Amino acid sequence: MKNRMWVLGLAAAAVLCFPGCGSGNTEATAAADTAMAETAVYNDSGAVYQQNYQQNYLQEFDEEPVEESAQAEEAGSTDLVASNRKLIKTVYMDVETSSFDELFSNVEGRVKALGGYIENMNAYNGNGRNGNSSKHANLTIRIPKEALDQFVTEVSEYSNVISRSEDTQDVTMQYVDLESHKKALQTEQERLLALLESAESMEDIIAIEQRLSEIRYEMESMESQLRTYDNLVDYSTVNLNIEEVEELTPVREETAMQQMTNGFASSFRSLIKGIRNFLIWLVICLPYFIFIGIIAALVIWLIRILKKKRIKKLMQQQDMRKNMQQDVHEDIQQE
Repeated sequence: MKNRMWVLGLAAAAVLCFPGCGSGNTEATAAADTAMAETAVYNDSGAVYQQNYQQNYLQEFDEEPVEESAQAEEAGSTDLVASNRKLIKTVYMDVETSSFDELFSNVEGRVKALGGYIENMNAYNGNGRNGNSSKHANLTIRIPKEALDQFVTEVSEYSNVISRSEDTQDVTMQYVDLESHKKALQTEQERLLALLESAESMEDIIAIEQRLSEIRYEMESMESQLRTYDNLVDYSTVNLNIEEVEELTPVREETAMQQMTNGFASSFRSLIKGIRNFLIWLVICLPYFIFIGIIAALVIWLIRILKKKRIKKLMQQQDMRKNMQQDVHEDIQQE
């Protein structure tokens, strides 16, 4: 340290003694002051070096990666939007059929043949409880997007479509934003790994590892969201409701005569169905009626027995009274 101070003093004296410059004294004094300041900064226990290192580290990731990621994001967004849109399609269908088992089997077969799968199913086999003997099912089907139109067309051919609606959600921008953010995080991760190898102080190592941990968590979350989007885009959703009916609902508009005829026929069928359901209910509940009848018969029998005993007892009492009166009357006559 003393040697460095001595060298700086000689340099300042040489500048002061240099001939031919009117402003030499002032410049020499400034140079000496600067050298002394730099020496003082250098000797400040390494704190300034660490601060400058951290500032350079932050500046490197606050400026350069942001510009590069912004350019990459803009270019990637333009290319992806132009080449491939991310569309999530959902179809809702209500259909009816006179042959539930056949239609259900055809639907299952076509789903497998087209490379799809049934995500959720709720089927009712029509066991006739509560007077409801019709079969119906609610299906949530996932079909590859390329085969969606084909599957919907085939279901329409197999059944009578009552209602149909389709919903399309464009998630292209959300998908592009996630991919761009993921790429920016990957770039930042690579730079952090490079800095981690050259880091010297423990404080810098801890800060870099903490940021790497945050980046890994964010990247895993984004990858999960991207996989979810990919599944929803690649496999369209079909919500299919199937109901078995005795007569299919007419699709075309009916005339007045057709409406009256079909209404009378429908009322007659409802009456027959009501009588049939009542008979079915009566047969089902017949054991309860028999049990209640037996209990009622036993109660009536017991009541009659008790009543007869009571009447018999009353008659005996009356006979006893008559006998007593006769005895008293005979005693009076004898006296």
